Amino acid sequence: MSRKSGFGLVEVLVSIVLMGLAVAGLVDVLGRMDHTEAKALDREVMQRLAQDKLDEIVSLDTYDTFNGDFSDQGQPSLNWEMTYNTTSLTDVYSVQLTVTKANDSSMSQTLTTLVYRAPNQGTEGG
Repeated sequence: MSRKSGFGLVEVLVSIVLMGLAVAGLVDVLGRMDHTEAKALDREVMQRLAQDKLDEIVSLDTYDTFNGDFSDQGQPSLNWEMTYNTTSLTDVYSVQLTVTKANDSSMSQTLTTLVYRAPNQGTEGG
């Protein structure tokens, strides 16, 4: 009886199935990496916009608007909300700004800062 060397049909089919599973797993991992990278970029944009808005509010001393969106910066799906609270220190206030994505409430970035505001001094007549 002579034995032929080489691969049989079963071995070839098994190796094709194993290669297919490996490629499918690799494609899934690459897809997840792409999704994770996109979320990281979104968070970076949200963080930058939050910092810009917080800087604008503090520098212009405008604490009367408490929410809005970033349509003017090409990001209409991002909303911001500001809270303004007293602290235990006289004339020092806590300003917190949160940016959220309109269609994904789990994505948000929050920045908080302390602001000193001199007390309003009325005019003294005399």
